[in-house]
Amino acid sequence: MAGFLIYLLSSMRHSGKKETIATYVSKSTAGNYACSKVPKAYLRSTTRISTEGVHRFIPQCAKECRNRSHNKERSSRVGTVTSISEEHGVIDDFIYFDVSAVGSFAHGGRPPKVGDQVNVDIERLPDCGWRALSVFITDVDESRQFESLYNSLPQDSHSVCCISQIDDLGITVDQGLTFSSDKVQEGYKPAIGDWIRLDLTATGEVTCLRPLRVKELTGKVASSPRINSNGVETAEGRVNDDVSISVSSCEDGYIPKRGDLVSARVMEIKHNYCIWRALTTRLLSRGSRNSNQKSQTFESGNWVLRGGFPEKAFPRRSTPSFLPKYTVPEKVRRKVEDGDDILAILPSLSEKLSMENYAERFSALLYLEEIHNEIEMRKYGISGARLERRGQYLSLHVPGMADGKPDLSVSDLVVLHTNNRSDIEYHGFIHHLLPESEEILLKFHAEFQENFDSLENYNVEFRHGRVPFRRCHFAARLAQRQGWHGLLFPSESKYHNTGVNSSLASDGEDTYEFFNAKLNARQKQAVCRILAKNESSSPYIIFGPPGTGKTMTLVEVILQLYFSSRSSRILVCAPSNSAVDVICERIARYEKIQSGDMARFNAIRRLENSIPPSIVQYCRSEEEIEVTSRYRIILTTCTNAGAFFGLNLPGDHFTHVCMDEAGQATEPEILIPIGLQTNAQLIFAGDPQQLGPVIMSPLASAYGLSVSLLERVMTMDIYQHSERYPDGYDPTLITKLVNNYRSHCKLIEIPSSLFYRNELVACKETADYSNLKDWAYLPRKGFPLIFHGVAGQHVRERDSPSLMNPAEIVQIVRYVKMLVRDQMIDVSDIGVVTPYRKQVEKIRMLLKGLSTHGVKVGSVEEFQGQEKSVIVVSTVRSQGENNGAENTSSSKLSLGFLSNFRRFNVAITRARDLLIIIGNPNLLKLDHNWNALLQFACKHGGYTGCELK
Repeated sequence: MAGFLIYLLSSMRHSGKKETIATYVSKSTAGNYACSKVPKAYLRSTTRISTEGVHRFIPQCAKECRNRSHNKERSSRVGTVTSISEEHGVIDDFIYFDVSAVGSFAHGGRPPKVGDQVNVDIERLPDCGWRALSVFITDVDESRQFESLYNSLPQDSHSVCCISQIDDLGITVDQGLTFSSDKVQEGYKPAIGDWIRLDLTATGEVTCLRPLRVKELTGKVASSPRINSNGVETAEGRVNDDVSISVSSCEDGYIPKRGDLVSARVMEIKHNYCIWRALTTRLLSRGSRNSNQKSQTFESGNWVLRGGFPEKAFPRRSTPSFLPKYTVPEKVRRKVEDGDDILAILPSLSEKLSMENYAERFSALLYLEEIHNEIEMRKYGISGARLERRGQYLSLHVPGMADGKPDLSVSDLVVLHTNNRSDIEYHGFIHHLLPESEEILLKFHAEFQENFDSLENYNVEFRHGRVPFRRCHFAARLAQRQGWHGLLFPSESKYHNTGVNSSLASDGEDTYEFFNAKLNARQKQAVCRILAKNESSSPYIIFGPPGTGKTMTLVEVILQLYFSSRSSRILVCAPSNSAVDVICERIARYEKIQSGDMARFNAIRRLENSIPPSIVQYCRSEEEIEVTSRYRIILTTCTNAGAFFGLNLPGDHFTHVCMDEAGQATEPEILIPIGLQTNAQLIFAGDPQQLGPVIMSPLASAYGLSVSLLERVMTMDIYQHSERYPDGYDPTLITKLVNNYRSHCKLIEIPSSLFYRNELVACKETADYSNLKDWAYLPRKGFPLIFHGVAGQHVRERDSPSLMNPAEIVQIVRYVKMLVRDQMIDVSDIGVVTPYRKQVEKIRMLLKGLSTHGVKVGSVEEFQGQEKSVIVVSTVRSQGENNGAENTSSSKLSLGFLSNFRRFNVAITRARDLLIIIGNPNLLKLDHNWNALLQFACKHGGYTGCELK
């Protein structure tokens, strides 16, 4: 019979029946392996096997299935006992435990009680709640002793480094500096590979060496330390396969054995295999000595029936470190360039987005965007250009670079062709940009660099670097491979199975001491709800309409997470450098934040003169990427976060990922930093009613690349507005901020009614320029809105597809000059917003000629997140006198950018004290939103200008 079983197992290994039976058994009633549980089809296919054989075979398959199952979700946490009875208890209102089954309570010397802080390992099976595997009462006094030592010494700043050597001379760190051992924090025994923090005085003197990142955990000993016959430890053991444990770290003479359940205080280390080192280790319960079963040998026929091969109980997950090329397919490029139907070769674009077509669809969209980018860059090619030697570089003059034509960056590719040899390409990379002189400094191959002819004429082609596109491709594929259903397609059932109880999202404002005392009730609620939220794949969203302080709230969240847990490491991202800089500046305002706490990670392509002086001390470059990755607050752009993939970081390296302006990033772009973690808490801050990602390709935009992940997720049922909740949204998933601190109460009425359910509350107490309310040119005194009708005509210049409106330009300059002449406002507090580049160019030129320096003029995109006391909006589009009779349908089509409700929302919500709209009212009234604003202005006496038809 044993021989036949081996034959059966061997045949099923190829047929797949073994796995099917094991899966079937694992889903049956626990412990009941009756023959009737096996599908009859398998019994018919194995008619020679006896019932007794089946009874032996099924338990073996079930056991192997249980041993190999990775469907259980496990984690460790610190919690509080919230209810207790003689037999059962609950931790944090959602973790169940059985008192009689948890022997680790006995180690505490007393039974648990409500309010006890406990360390707990928890497990959740599919479709079930959380259950405690091990629980022990935390020795609060002891755990806080280390924290008090951590904060006992004064320091002016600190630095992050790794110990590379320990000898009689002292402790040497990876920068090559050596420090005396008496600088080590009391109670800490340093080891090679430890990531440490150096506390420094203002003069650079080291005051203390202490662990960088420390946390408490419970786990099972995977391998015990090795001790020779002389009692000397020769090799360290491991806990959970990622924590190194030594005998010297153990308390009360405890010698770890495999299978033991232990509690450990660990610190982060640099190691080939482990990422944590145990500082102290305490035995909770001894493991079973019979856990390792020997293989059974059957004498008849010398057949051997092997058990399941041992696997890691806690498999360590790490981030991928290889970035493929993702070259654009030539057939796709040809289709786009020829203007043919792309659906024939990219059919996923016509399908509804799903987990199955996720990577394929977004790769297709990214290809379309990259191809369009290439086509646009070709327009700026230069014929007959010459190079000049500039030290170690070659210099090339690029006309129009100062105005962003072309928009070049460091590391972009420059391709040269000669008229003599058109088949040879010389590739060089941009190392420096000199916008003032419109020059770029390049480096080519050493042979060309030394022997180029300065009199030779070259044909120049520019190409943007492909790394951002490649990282986006990689992130989309990683998301599909790892099955991020809860993030990409959140649903009611999937979310509520995570064990998060709505009671955890209670306000709890009295529990926390806020760094920013000016936070309002909803901002504090958002912070408390995020701090109470457990690990979940569904992101928490801070829904922040204009001027409601969503970035301020996110900064408070970051500070609370940093100071509430020494084990936290927070990755903070935004789509643009300017948005990241704003967060960095606001965090840096708090005195407790030192240069060693936070790193502003910049891409190699960023120009140094674009970095605000206030954050220079926090800035780190790609040359310092490994050390930068160990800072506990790391700020960078979404695409630049992809640089950390090259470090092969552990999956739990980041505990929290925060996204500001999440609505302005493409979905693949925002997935890049998310891919650096496996179980971190995700926090998004943004507003889907404002501008989304900037997409250059009309095809990519039409097929969905312009829809951000934030916007798409907020269309899901669980994020929708509902009357079931007091604030209108599920408090465990989203907080909507409603207090507007930016604008005059009258200026927020229209956006509030059109986009935010009339929920915005005006909280601006005083005007920046109170004299503006009595300005002589206001159609109605005290009303901060001027709608100035101009029946001009939009035109194009021959060399530009962009539009301009001369009549509106004259009116804009007139208002600016009057404001400056009457000394109503500082020039720097005036902003001019217009959707067309040519209009921006002409306004800038005219204001410069009239010596009106300091007025910011830009597109709607440039003003996203910005604000000015006075905003002048030029709509440009106009029917003009030559258009003849008004045609409603054609006029609607001629609205262009103006018909985009997000552009409208951003444009009219930038002003704090005065908003001036300049445009053709008879055209604008055809759009619902512009018509509402026009009617509002007329109702309150704020309209002036041309006659309304």
